[in-house]
Amino acid sequence: MDNNVLICCKGTDRILERCDGSLEVRLGVKGTSLRNTELWNVVFNGDRSSFTILTADGLAIAISANSPKLVLKEQSYAAEWIAVAESKIHVKGSSDVYLCASETTGAVEVRSFHGGHGFTYSWDIPGLSEEDVDYVEPKYGYPVPSFLTPTALDVIGNVFAVSDKDWPILSKSGDFDYIVIGSSFCCLGFIHQVLANNPFAKILILEYGDYFFPQHFQNMPIPFRKTLGGIAETFPWSVTEKMHNGEYIKWQHGQNPFLGGRSMLWSAWCPEPLDDEMDGWPSAVKESLHKYFGKAANLLHVIPASDIQTDEAQKGVTENWPIYGPMQRELQKALEKKTAESVTRVIPAPLAVNAPMFSTIDFQKYSVTGPLLSLLTMQQYKSASGRGWPLKLATNCIVQKIKHDEGKAVTLVTSKGEVTVNHAKVVLAMGAIPPTTLVLNSFSKELFPRLAGVGTRYTAHFITAVTARIRKDKLSYGAKIGYFEIGAMYVAGKDPSSGAQYHIQLSALTSCHPSRDAADAFRHMPDVVAAPSYLQIVSSPEHVVFVCATLGEMDQKNADNWIRLNDHTDLTSNIDLQAVANEQDKRLWDVMDKATFDVLEEGVGGTGVEYWHPSPHDEDMGAWLSTRPQTDKIRVPGLVHEASMMWIGDEEDKTAPVGLDYRLRGVENVYVTGASLWPTGASWNPTCSMVALAMHLADTLEPNKAI
Repeated sequence: MDNNVLICCKGTDRILERCDGSLEVRLGVKGTSLRNTELWNVVFNGDRSSFTILTADGLAIAISANSPKLVLKEQSYAAEWIAVAESKIHVKGSSDVYLCASETTGAVEVRSFHGGHGFTYSWDIPGLSEEDVDYVEPKYGYPVPSFLTPTALDVIGNVFAVSDKDWPILSKSGDFDYIVIGSSFCCLGFIHQVLANNPFAKILILEYGDYFFPQHFQNMPIPFRKTLGGIAETFPWSVTEKMHNGEYIKWQHGQNPFLGGRSMLWSAWCPEPLDDEMDGWPSAVKESLHKYFGKAANLLHVIPASDIQTDEAQKGVTENWPIYGPMQRELQKALEKKTAESVTRVIPAPLAVNAPMFSTIDFQKYSVTGPLLSLLTMQQYKSASGRGWPLKLATNCIVQKIKHDEGKAVTLVTSKGEVTVNHAKVVLAMGAIPPTTLVLNSFSKELFPRLAGVGTRYTAHFITAVTARIRKDKLSYGAKIGYFEIGAMYVAGKDPSSGAQYHIQLSALTSCHPSRDAADAFRHMPDVVAAPSYLQIVSSPEHVVFVCATLGEMDQKNADNWIRLNDHTDLTSNIDLQAVANEQDKRLWDVMDKATFDVLEEGVGGTGVEYWHPSPHDEDMGAWLSTRPQTDKIRVPGLVHEASMMWIGDEEDKTAPVGLDYRLRGVENVYVTGASLWPTGASWNPTCSMVALAMHLADTLEPNKAI
């Protein structure tokens, strides 16, 4: 090899001399934006005193052998960077490529940030050391234009997330008290409570995805509704053929792999379960749930629909203001008088929509993203003043496996490299199915026999959806209804034969000017996913439109429902999922369908009910008819609120994978949050209860020493 060559390759990097005298450089690049080996061609000039490296991403680097002089040219912008002779390096060109010296080796590094992801190539240059390098960072256009092509994610990530530069050191530091995987409701509840008890707690959050919405999509302009579903909803599992070919149930609703997870689009219904609605739950868990439910409800801004607008607040309200007022109160009275035979309780819908105190906004769906980033910002302030420790967040960090040694988690294998656990407690706060997949891939039944039950139990909620309307003059309270009103009621019930549970989320809307009120209706509907369509509203100016989303619990004893590993190689999705209805489920579905129609035809206080019948050719079109829609038209094929894969149990339940301390049995430092803990699925909406138990876990692991 020629002595004039100034590049020294290390590790897996190789230089190969071709028969024509040119060199081929093979670099094993590990950066996030270049995952495979890149081929770089090295071409010498005639006297081999200098050469040019041509890279795959359009970067050309010319190096002279006669002096420590580098000319870096990014072909797409024709910008130049020059490392001047006499050993001083100055930036003279593009903002997309950065030249600096290694803090440890003195090697010159080229840092590129295409697409917002940093990656580094390093070469040792004889005669240059760290002291020889003078790196000038572009700022305010000096000495060159600053970063010209930032994306929204670049800006957000630069403010809140761990940088690519800091990640290698941070991930190997082993200096955290808690590593929380996931960034949705349970993450927020746990971290909020830990930091309230000890602002010096060192916490690292590992989030699968990136930033998406800053708040709940319902708080945003109507067009954002179109972003629901589609590629924003992922399905990291394989549904079995038996489930796919089921009579009604065919699939499980997916995940939202972004910061904040499902909190950007959840319904926000938050009922507190009664003791008899937690059949099979350990008494200690029931007690903890009730003890912490109020704290969780405060954190999520939960308020009964009947309290959203008080009599005092209604003074001066104009005719087009969407209030939970007279119709809400009259609907509640009607349902309390007469409902379906199987109904067990009726309450105003508890909704996580209460705006912060002193806000001029009356109705604001809660989402985790803003509060979580507020916590991060507050910890930065506290750290700067010596009153706390900064909260760390790593995005686009997919945790694939937990390495363990003698029953203790020691390393997390992620898409960004390994993370050292050391003395940290690992908290799984990533929904219900993803943590189950992680545990199945990490802890074998042979080494951890107490985890043999993981994935053997599976519950979820099946759904009936019915839309109806009644003329206002056919309602007993029709004369009291204003020009534009919304109401929401929670109606719970049981199958008398089995005790299996269901509940109806009943939403009501009326508008005399539906075209004008569409935006306000979208923002204020209690459940915009189960809401009347624009066509249903505009065709009903003299009516109240009722939407019932009725949820029933799947039988947790059904051995045909499970999650199991398969032979796929992707450790984040190598599971088969099966959930099918058994005889108990089918009976419950019949009971709750009957209850739904009974509530609409007898319970809401009106006569002359008409039902929406979708067109067989276009689901957005349809007609109002007095006949009930057929069963196969109202039963929804997708399940929601999956639960119970790693249920919690006391010492009498030897099969439960998780103990009363929320810790995986047989594993020293891994804790579980979320609905995968549910011994039975019940039918109530799980979110606020999940947050309550996550806050209890926080107090258990990090008690407030001031109390």
